Amino acid sequence: EKLREKGHRITALFRGPEGSPVLPLWCETVVDDEILIPPEQPLTPYVKDCDIVVAGWIYQLPELKETGKPVFYWEQGHESLFGDLPDPDTAMGIRASLNGCYRSGIPIVSVSDFVSRILKARYDITSPVITNGLDIEKYVPKFQEKKDDVRILLVGNPYLRFKAFDDAVKALD
Repeated sequence: EKLREKGHRITALFRGPEGSPVLPLWCETVVDDEILIPPEQPLTPYVKDCDIVVAGWIYQLPELKETGKPVFYWEQGHESLFGDLPDPDTAMGIRASLNGCYRSGIPIVSVSDFVSRILKARYDITSPVITNGLDIEKYVPKFQEKKDDVRILLVGNPYLRFKAFDDAVKALD
């Protein structure tokens, strides 16, 4: 939104099957163009008019590096970054692929200090932090009297160790 306010044209790209939404249905970000790229198509022709590309998926980095466009990757906490690899038989391949992506030379920024520290520890990457934006005009805490019926939402996959659901449940107890 801040880029649009400064006159930039924003295009959202998503590679997926026909009929897939380019932006998540919950996303309120306004873009100038939404482009759905068929799964087998390269990204190169779709970024040719872009001044800069913000990658949101780690595995796009090798391909985006070949476009010749300025690219940076915004690491928001890919689960494999934390070592939560689902299948021991594929772990070595995933680690090798991630190593190639993270060491591609594409600048990386992190969503949090924690993610930045993990990148430094695992890949010796120093990454500045750009946190998720929060519209404080829209999201204002509502203070209420204490209620008996309190609901708390834990977001994330409870089977991923780095999400620390066990700790969250203990804290709730």
